[in-house]
Amino acid sequence: MSAIWIIGRKVELPNGHKYMAEPFISFETNEQAQAACDMIEKVSGERPMIADAAFYRDGETLKPIKA
Repeated sequence: MSAIWIIGRKVELPNGHKYMAEPFISFETNEQAQAACDMIEKVSGERPMIADAAFYRDGETLKPIKA
């Protein structure tokens, strides 16, 4: 298991409940996700929601991003 960060459109229901709507975009680092949110906010004026999540891949090894 590894941690990833996902971003998606923030939706608010009439009762005040907020959730993240599809489509989701996943990133390997929080910094990448924040940079994408910044870019989207500059273009659309709307900041997406961001959340950390667990990503499972049975039997596969992911190569880490070179910093």
